[in-house]
Amino acid sequence: MVDSAARFSAMARIPSDHILSISLRDSNEVAVRLNEAKANHEGLILRRVVFDSSTCNALWKALKFRQDLNKPWKKVELRNVNGDVAAALSVCTSLDAIEEFQLVVNNTEIGFGGWFALSVGMQVNCNLSCLRITTVLNAAGMSSLANGLKKSCSSLRTLDFSWSTLDEDDAVLELAMGLSANKTLHELHFMGCSLRDARAAQLVESLCNHPCLRVLDLNGNKAASCTSRALGLLLKSNQSLKKVDISFQTNNERMNISLLAESLRQNTSLKTLDLSNCQLDDFDTEILGHLLCETNSLEELFIARNKISDEGIRSLAGMLAEMKGLKRLSIWGNPFGDEGAKALSLGLERNVELEEVDLVRTFPCTEMITHYLQLNKAGRRLMHAPGVPLGLWPLILERVGKLSYPNGSKFTARDLQFYMLRGPALLHNG
Repeated sequence: MVDSAARFSAMARIPSDHILSISLRDSNEVAVRLNEAKANHEGLILRRVVFDSSTCNALWKALKFRQDLNKPWKKVELRNVNGDVAAALSVCTSLDAIEEFQLVVNNTEIGFGGWFALSVGMQVNCNLSCLRITTVLNAAGMSSLANGLKKSCSSLRTLDFSWSTLDEDDAVLELAMGLSANKTLHELHFMGCSLRDARAAQLVESLCNHPCLRVLDLNGNKAASCTSRALGLLLKSNQSLKKVDISFQTNNERMNISLLAESLRQNTSLKTLDLSNCQLDDFDTEILGHLLCETNSLEELFIARNKISDEGIRSLAGMLAEMKGLKRLSIWGNPFGDEGAKALSLGLERNVELEEVDLVRTFPCTEMITHYLQLNKAGRRLMHAPGVPLGLWPLILERVGKLSYPNGSKFTARDLQFYMLRGPALLHNG
């Protein structure tokens, strides 16, 4: 499964000395530290803090100070806080002082006041671009958030419910209504929410007419045939999507790849599709191979940890020469062996676009696979393009010279330059 730490990458990019972190202290000490917050702090983390009037007032002063400086906090995070949570949320969401807000609540009820504060913040905060919530998402809370989604300001771009519990019909219905009316979101994440197939499908269907959604993350749920049909409708109607992640589904029923492939033939925007750990077999792989021969838009395909054998890899490799858009293919963790890897190597002889293949394992032909991928990175496709300006060749050869090579590789920069100059006739037999 995708590392959950990836969800907190925004905070990870902030230098540690620019993050004010407070945890397990009494209210007076928390208030003192917040009142002493320096202007150069960019992130604020409050862990296991009990909120009362003193801490809420100190938090308001710290946020207001940054707002007056016109330097919003890059991220404010409340993790497992207690006490007057609604008041704390009202403080955090009422000021234009936060770009990214994250709330992680395990054992504390947010309550109507807290959900209402989040909804208001989504509507009035002109700097809030990212909202992450990890908690139990009930119908009352989703009704409040839905109102915020319907009226949200143009700054909100990312809504992340990862690792939340969302498995009630009424809650899903309320959220779906809000999403269907939203016009601003670019990213929507439901990673690890244990959504059952019908409920995941309901959320996906609500996005079919969304004007600017680019990333949909359903990693780690229970999607199957209903979600496949809903995704098919979404891909047909939405031409803004760039990435769809439906990996690591735990439903006993498999995804319907035929429905997805049919829709992807009509979609020209999607760049990345992650189907890792979805019980795909050799037949599914053949369907995806034909799809990749018919569309040039899909650049990254992740089908790791499925049930693809040598036969499936041979089928995919046999179509590599006709694939014009694919740049990265992840197939590690599948039960194929040396025979499948050899077929992949032979297929790469005539493919000039693929630049990365995630194998993890080492095969006898790994060096040859790496060799062809390095050629493609250097621009081998230009040898197939008519009328390539001579002025481009020094740049191409410079790129070749800078390529790195695996330990023990018998290919050198001179070898690659020789192949590049002599043309593709040397890259295959006969």
